[in-house]
Amino acid sequence: MKAARGFTLIEMAVALAIVALIAVVLFEGLRFGQRAHQKVMSSSAASWQVFASQRLIRSLLESAYPREAAPTETIPVFGLEGDREKLSLLASAPLADGGVGLQRYEIEPRSDGHGKFDLVVRWRADPASESQADTRAEEILIEGVTAVGWSYLPNERDSEPAWTQTWHGRQELPRLVRLRISFAADDPRTWSELVVAPRVTDDANCAFDVVAQRCRSTS
Repeated sequence: MKAARGFTLIEMAVALAIVALIAVVLFEGLRFGQRAHQKVMSSSAASWQVFASQRLIRSLLESAYPREAAPTETIPVFGLEGDREKLSLLASAPLADGGVGLQRYEIEPRSDGHGKFDLVVRWRADPASESQADTRAEEILIEGVTAVGWSYLPNERDSEPAWTQTWHGRQELPRLVRLRISFAADDPRTWSELVVAPRVTDDANCAFDVVAQRCRSTS
């Protein structure tokens, strides 16, 4: 009868060392997979924020309303006003507010207190409309941008138009509106240059002036 042979202490130590090594490899593999998943999810969320912001801005610009300042207004309010950093325009009310009438939208950067900016959109009822309550709302479109640049292409037919960085005191809308946004060098987000052509050409409530050959507001 043979005596039962067990494992020696060295064999047990080697076996435990191999099991520990396999556990470490599996754990590191799981951690790598988790980090990769978090990175992909974070990148996807950031890319979706850029996409959603471009879609909203495009929709607002395409529906921008060319309103001329009324003679009774002390401070003229035109359909679209803007400079390099800020844009203000009249456009259709969102569906959440019933989708009826016009609202004034303002898109501009706001400091986040850390050397960067948040691109913010604010909206309220059209100041020229007395039938709507002056309710205001605000939402952050994109966080952590480093620069915002608006530019406008005029509707000049007699000469070759050039992009300008200001659009003030004009009833007509620009032919094209362009928005460029920059991010920090270590930011994976990218902003494709956004160029939009407003679709509305005339104020539906205006009266045509045969002398000036243009549409004038009747409000």
